[in-house]
Amino acid sequence: PEAELGLVRSLIMRGQYLIALEKLEKLSEKIQQQPQAALLKAYAFLQSGENTQANEVARAVLGIVPEHPMALYIAGVASYFLGQTETAYTFLQAYLQKFPNNVTARKIFAATQIEEGDGAAAFNTLSEVEGDIEDSEYLLLLSTALAYAGDPAGSLEYLERYLRNNPGDVVTRARLAALKVALGKGDAGLAEFEEALRQDPDNFELELRLGMAALKVGKLDRAAGIARDIQAKYPEDVNGFKLEGFVHVRNKEIGMARAKFEKVLAMAPGDFESAFNLVQLERVAHRYDRAIEIAATYLEWNPDDLAMLLRLSLIHI
Repeated sequence: PEAELGLVRSLIMRGQYLIALEKLEKLSEKIQQQPQAALLKAYAFLQSGENTQANEVARAVLGIVPEHPMALYIAGVASYFLGQTETAYTFLQAYLQKFPNNVTARKIFAATQIEEGDGAAAFNTLSEVEGDIEDSEYLLLLSTALAYAGDPAGSLEYLERYLRNNPGDVVTRARLAALKVALGKGDAGLAEFEEALRQDPDNFELELRLGMAALKVGKLDRAAGIARDIQAKYPEDVNGFKLEGFVHVRNKEIGMARAKFEKVLAMAPGDFESAFNLVQLERVAHRYDRAIEIAATYLEWNPDDLAMLLRLSLIHI
């Protein structure tokens, strides 16, 4: 049996999980029921993405050998990928008491804490590993944990470390850009958005986020240019017209803002931001009948929108 299990271990080490499972199935039932063989099967299931089977086999081993470290690890990881966060937490907590420096286990344990909204605990979990970890997933988890813990500046630091190792990750660069803008580092945030868009020039969402960020930090000419570029490239999408409408509002160009929001509502009558802004513009201009008409038309599409109902009730105030 030991020679046969040794072959299975060798197959698993080479990443040949399905062949390893086939070999295990051919062993006698008596050998298969041994914890050692069962754990090899559970691990092979886990590595091949069969989390339900991995979880079942690992739990069966725990019924025979309570607190078996490998069974705790497999059951914890499999439970997490099955969406069983609380169960994963319990298994991995017990495992880490025995093997505190297993980075993978610690990452997944921290992820369960983040999903429970406890960023501070997750950061502590990740920080307890010995040495300076530059693992990409680890750095992203540290950043996310600090964000949940209410420490955006610390979160930013780990994102920057991550991007030094992964400069082509456009999604994370956009996340860094948004965080810099939120922290009042407008020029730096826009530069990150520009770099992300340079790497992925056809990314519509990214260009729109750049435009909204430029609007937020007061770079109105840049925001207007982006809005017009989006309109040219995506004439059937309302966002470019809406962004230009926001720019006109900031510039107090009421007539041009009105025209853009009217265009958006002609394309998408249920667009809240355009309807709300247009109602406000008409109210300020004392065009109350038009403001009521816009609000009423919008409410035909969204009859339960409390914000617009409130705005409608206050039009004359």
